[in-house]
Amino acid sequence: MLTGLTLLLITIWKIKSEWIEARGAKFDYRGSGIYCVSLIALIYGLSLVPEILGVIIALVGIGGLLIFVKWESVVQSPVLDFHIFRHNKIFVFSNASAMIISCASYALIFLLSLYLQYVKGFTAEIAGLPF
Repeated sequence: MLTGLTLLLITIWKIKSEWIEARGAKFDYRGSGIYCVSLIALIYGLSLVPEILGVIIALVGIGGLLIFVKWESVVQSPVLDFHIFRHNKIFVFSNASAMIISCASYALIFLLSLYLQYVKGFTAEIAGLPF
């Protein structure tokens, strides 16, 4: 945490001239709060998913994300402007391709680690080494 704080302070100190401020736009505190609480509820709920409480918390998180999408469509300065997905097809397809590549890479790495542990007999530490 100290490293992250140090890097943040150095970044603010050194890149002051490159800071671009959104003139006239106000920060959407309510949208940010809805998003944070919803993501926390979704991730925590999914970690408890075999239990009924986990399912309920995950559903609350999904409901919160739906409320976030609705809120962001009516607020003047949204945290995430969903109109960009409708008007910029290159942005949409480049993000979709990046998501597909990331999903494929994750699946490959996950299956490779299982192969190394269960078939080759490596420990989890050795299977996770980046070589």
